[in-house]
Order: sequence, then structure tokens, then C-alpha cells
Amino acid sequence: MMRQLIRKIIQTVSSERAYYWVAQISSHHRIQASPGYREAARYAMQELQSAGLEARIISYPAKPDQWYMSSKGFQEWECQGAQLWLVLPHEEELADYQAEKLSLCPRSWPADFRDRPVDVVLLDRGADRAAYKGLDARGKILFIRGHVADYQDWAAQETGAIGFISDYLREIPGSRTRKDLPDALNYTSFWWQHSPDEAQVFGFTLSPSAGDRLEALCREMAAQHAENPDLPAFPQVKGFVDSRFYDGEIEVVEAFIPGETEEEILLLAHLCHPQVSANDNASGVAAGMEALCTIKQLLDSGEVPALKRGIRLLLMPEFTGTYPWLEELGPSGWARVLAGLNLDMVAARQGGGNGPLTLTGVPHALPSAVMDIAGFALKELQKQGPIAGADLGVPLFNSVTVGFSGGSDHFILSDPTIGIPTPMWGQWPDRGYHTSADDLSVIDPFLLATSTAFAASYALILANLSPQNLDQLLLQSRERLHSSLLSVLAEADLDGGDLDMVYQEYLHLLRHAKDCLDGYEKFFGSAEDWPEIKQRINREQRLLETMAEGAWQNFTEVHAPDFVYRSREVPPEYDYLPRRKYLGPLRKLEDYCIGKPERLAAWKALEEGARKQLRSAGNFEALLQYNMDGQRSLFALAREAMLEAHDGSLEYAHAYVQFLSSLDLVEIL
Repeated sequence: MMRQLIRKIIQTVSSERAYYWVAQISSHHRIQASPGYREAARYAMQELQSAGLEARIISYPAKPDQWYMSSKGFQEWECQGAQLWLVLPHEEELADYQAEKLSLCPRSWPADFRDRPVDVVLLDRGADRAAYKGLDARGKILFIRGHVADYQDWAAQETGAIGFISDYLREIPGSRTRKDLPDALNYTSFWWQHSPDEAQVFGFTLSPSAGDRLEALCREMAAQHAENPDLPAFPQVKGFVDSRFYDGEIEVVEAFIPGETEEEILLLAHLCHPQVSANDNASGVAAGMEALCTIKQLLDSGEVPALKRGIRLLLMPEFTGTYPWLEELGPSGWARVLAGLNLDMVAARQGGGNGPLTLTGVPHALPSAVMDIAGFALKELQKQGPIAGADLGVPLFNSVTVGFSGGSDHFILSDPTIGIPTPMWGQWPDRGYHTSADDLSVIDPFLLATSTAFAASYALILANLSPQNLDQLLLQSRERLHSSLLSVLAEADLDGGDLDMVYQEYLHLLRHAKDCLDGYEKFFGSAEDWPEIKQRINREQRLLETMAEGAWQNFTEVHAPDFVYRSREVPPEYDYLPRRKYLGPLRKLEDYCIGKPERLAAWKALEEGARKQLRSAGNFEALLQYNMDGQRSLFALAREAMLEAHDGSLEYAHAYVQFLSSLDLVEIL
């Protein structure tokens, strides 16, 4: 039944309409809390309404003293124009906001130096503030080769500079270097407003090739000045930024197909990002819109039965729109949303630095059955390439399923305090990510249609999930555990490695797999035949135990026949119970340090010290937060996070939790 449903969806999806929407949405400069974003939101709402869907815009105040759960607000920003010209030693246009929106750092403050030339001072010793001690750049512009975020908290304040020029381009291992995108502009935004006394500066962005030319000019003029002090020491520029900040609004677009009950399934995609930003994330928005239109078309034609559960589409500014939407919905509303799917960058042509379509899982702290449904839908979509027989097929796209990682709004929804299990369907690496190279030419209509079909299949199966689907879905759980165990055992370090840790990971995976099967109660717990369904689930859990125990026994018989697990004694300094005092995960701890310079300094020290030693500190911190329920010791929850993230340390977990406690965000029981 589910296979036939997915085939109908594939046949119904309009790749042409979805591609058109990518083109239209990517033409808007969709900076969070800006007129350009608002125009894109109105466009999306009107297109959904034209398709016969119930759609609306919800507006929330955008101002710096407004908090939504654990997220601090900020003001709306508008820019009418900005330009930068080199005037010495020769004349050359460096940036024009009207021609290329990314030539100006979004959320730059206004400035006007058209009537006076300004020196450009090259900072060529990295972002270490100690390297520039005593630098006087009053009234000048700093030319930096790194990310503005590494300089924004100190450089302007300590040197007196009025703004920045940056030619930074983030390099992605295996996907891109500066040489791969020499003429692209990096998306670099200011996210300040942490305190009222911050420097009100602007930033212009150059491509790597233009930056290299400016660097050569800076060095040449410095050398000439050293030989002849009568010659100017710095290049000079003129320009302006016509922008303003003001209390405004943030818009969230909602579209809804009601079901027979109050329960819902949620599809979401972030609508923000600069012009053009086609894959990130106009593709996710268009896929979500087309998925809902496809579902409505199938319902209207009678090809699928009426929905048991409603399906809601949410288009919002990434992170900052999800928090207010959830706050307004409230815990009783969260309970009605049984599952979600986040669509983030879903249609870039594969190869050439663009990675596979990736199904990112739900954190283990929120065990759920939704990955069974997602796994089934993905398998069916992989059969689109005909081969030997009518019912056989091969994948026409690359895909991979991985464990939880954050980076977008699923990180908020999947927090156990919210309780909406939400996988992410996305793409990584992405060669054009956060650059002007992410234009319409990177979009593959077939992948866009495939992603749309995946989203529609996931939502429809969950909306009408019935016990008759269980046999096919339980196989997904079995296969997922088997694959995870084989991966862990195959990668075990047998030459002096810690087999105790491997054993803990084996137990961790088995426990999680069994807990996920219990997640079916969320969908069937109120059914009359729940006792019978529960018996089937219990049998499957015993099967998982047998399968896992067999894999472990085979492994130890071959590689470690004398292995005996020895539980580790909990060090006293980690034997305490932390409990979080907030709903929804924390994103920017700097926001909690406003007016507390000693706390901000402590956080910066932690960032530059222990935190910098981790491969993926954000993921590890998220998993720590998810597990911080007051029932487990710091040692136990840190171990859970380390097993899931394959990263982290007890020392950093302790330091992080203690810092949260110092901000009164965590209580120690």
C-alpha cells in the first residue's frame, strides 16, 4: 500500500512548478527581519493560496528586548544602497549593493564617506587581537582575510576603525577552496546587538580574486612608503551604506491541510538567506510547497484517502522564526505535532563538490519511530532507475543516512523539552554554500522533484499511518541497527583500543533501537488493538536483542575472546545531577552575557580553549542539553553525548554545564 502511494506521489509532483518557485524565491534578498524577506514570505503565501491551500502569515515583533523561549530578538534591517570605490592609487569599483547584494555584509550600519577618502589598513596577522596591540586605525577601514565574526567583538572597538572589508571564503574540505570559487562572494552577516555600546560598523565583501589584488596593492604601497615616506602608505576608498535599524517584524508562513483529528505532521523549510541562495534554501522551500500541493491534488482527486492527521507546512527565518512559532503554539500544541521533517538544501546537482542527499536522524534523547518511515520512503525513491524487472530499480541519485547533527531548525524541534521528532533532509557538502555561486544554475530539477516526493511521502505515510504498515516498517529498524552495529564493530580499534567503550556503544545502540520501537505508541497508543500492536513490538525488540547479541558474540569470539566488561568508577567531580531550567535548546550564549562582561570573558575563554579542541562542539553541546534532565549524573549524560556524537570530553562537558549554571540556566541537584 505504501509503495503504491509513493509511486502516485512521484507521478504527481511537478518539477517545473517547484523549479519556477526556486527561481522566484531566490530573486528576493531574504535577510531575516527585512523588507526583502517579507516580500518573499508574501509571495510564498500567495502562491500557496493560489493552489487552493489554506495559508497565512504570522508576524512576530522583531526588537532587541524581545525573547522567544531561549532565543533573543533583534531589530529589523533595511538597506537602500551601498557602494565602495577604490580612489587611490587608481579608481576602481569594489562593491555595489544594487548589482550584487552579497557585496555588503547584511545588517551593516549606515555610513557616508563619499566626500572624503578613507585609508584601508591590512590586518595580515590573523585574528589574534594581541598581534595588533596599539594599532591606531581611527576613521579607517580594516581589510581582513578571515571571517568577520573573528574580529567583530574587538577590532573596531580597540582600533577605532569605522568598518571592514573582507575577502573571506569558507573552505569546505573535499568540496571547495578559494581557488575553486575565485570570483564568488561569501555570505557574511553581522549578528551583534549583544550590548548597547558595541561599535556600529559596516562591512563590504570581496571575492578571493579581488581580495588578492587588494592585498597586493596594500603591500606594494606599504613597501613604497617605507622607501619614501612622502608616498601614501595605504590604499584609499570612498563609499556609503544607506541602511537603518528599527523595531519591526519577523514573518512565518503557514499552510495547512486538516485531518480528521487534531494531530499533525509538520514539514518545514527556512525561507531566509540572501539573494540568490537557490539551493540554500529556496530549494527546500519550493520542495515543501510542492509537496503540500501534491498532497492536496491527490486528496482532491480521491487517489489517497482523507487524512487522519493534518499536515502543516512552515516557512520561516532559520531558527529565529521557529522559536516564536513554538512559543505561541505552547506545550499543548507541541503534543499535537507527532513528527516533523526539515527540508534544507535539497536540489544541487550532484558531483563537482556537491554531496549526497542526506537523511539526518533524530537525537537519541528523543527516541522515535519516524526514521522507520523516512527510511522506507527513501528506499522506494531509490528504485526509480529501471533495471532487470518491473519491480526492481536502482538509485538515480546519491544518498546517505546519518545520525543526528544540528545546524538547522530540526535541532530545536527535536529537543526533548519540545518533543517533535524531526529528521532533516538536506545536502552536504554544497560547493556554493553561503556564497554568490549558489545560483539557479546549481539546481537539478530531478533532485528537486525527488526531494519533493520524499517530503510528500514521509508526511502522507505518517498522516495515515496504520498498524497494517508495521511489518514493512519494522524491517527498517532492524536494518538500521544491523548497519550501525556493523559499522561500530568494523571500526573498533583492536590495537590497544578501548573495548570497554566499544561495548558501551553496542549497548547504547541496542537500547536506542528498542526505545525507538516504543515510539509507535505515539501513533497507536489510543487504538483499541494497541495491546496486540504492543505484543508485535515486544517481539521485534526481542529479535533486535538476539540479533545484536549475536553480532557482539561473533565479534568477541574472533577478536577478543577473553573480553570482560569492567564498569568505570564515576569520578567524584562528575557525580552530580544537572537539570536545565529552559525550554528549547540554547544557540547563542553571548545573549545571556549582556551586561555581564565577566561572564562574556569567561565564555570567550572557554570557546578559545577547551571548546576549540572538539571537532563539532555545537553537536556535543546540543546532545548535552537534550540529556540534561536532572535524572542522570554529569558523567552519565556526558557519556551518552560522547557515544552519540563520537566527540566531546568529560572535562569540557563539566566546564560547559558549570558555565550554564553560572548563568542560572542549569541547576545542580
